[in-house]
Amino acid sequence: GPRSATRFVVFEELKNSNLDILKNDFLCGFIAGTVEAALLQTPNQAIQIKLVHDGCSPQPKLAALPFHLALLRIYQQYGFFNGFFCGLVPACAKGAVTGAIRFFGYHAIIQRLSIISNESVDNNSGRISSTKTTTTKPPAIFSMFAGGISGAISAVVSQPIDTIKANLMGLDAHRYRSSFHCASSIIRSDGPLALWNGVGPRATRVFIEVGLQFTLFEQIFALVDSYFS
Repeated sequence: GPRSATRFVVFEELKNSNLDILKNDFLCGFIAGTVEAALLQTPNQAIQIKLVHDGCSPQPKLAALPFHLALLRIYQQYGFFNGFFCGLVPACAKGAVTGAIRFFGYHAIIQRLSIISNESVDNNSGRISSTKTTTTKPPAIFSMFAGGISGAISAVVSQPIDTIKANLMGLDAHRYRSSFHCASSIIRSDGPLALWNGVGPRATRVFIEVGLQFTLFEQIFALVDSYFS
């Protein structure tokens, strides 16, 4: 979707820039994840979480409305920023962490797998290339495995940030003064492990989702590259 497209486009543009500092997968992923979170993820999930929380209440007010009217009601009740960009800081933090881990981890695993399979890797792009110096796409199974593993790791690492973000985007966000206050409230109420509630299902979903994203990206990139070359 638009979120994945934004993340990959920003990463590729940064990686292909002339700045040496941006040749680092971790930094490019960090920036790409932040941009995606600020522009798309935050408003998308702020709306989604409000509708889900409202739908679970005894007397739903937003979930029963058509989508465009629900958006108008959110704007009228919470304002523009609190309605659609609440939780921006933890959302950007999560986007930065997941983006950095996924891109860095993906290319590191792909390079390692290529060594095991006696193939060479283009260090600049992270894509597998043959000894004849022609760049080819990684095998789909490599992309699926590398993307899935890096995605699952990013889900476990970023789960506390995601828990805080979800609370700050919900209907009870007014109870929290800041991200730190939200985190401390959760820990005082339910203990530190409460920050990792739901990490199992999320890590499983992200393994499949990110694995598919990287696999499709590599396949489509190679197809488009061969068409225009």
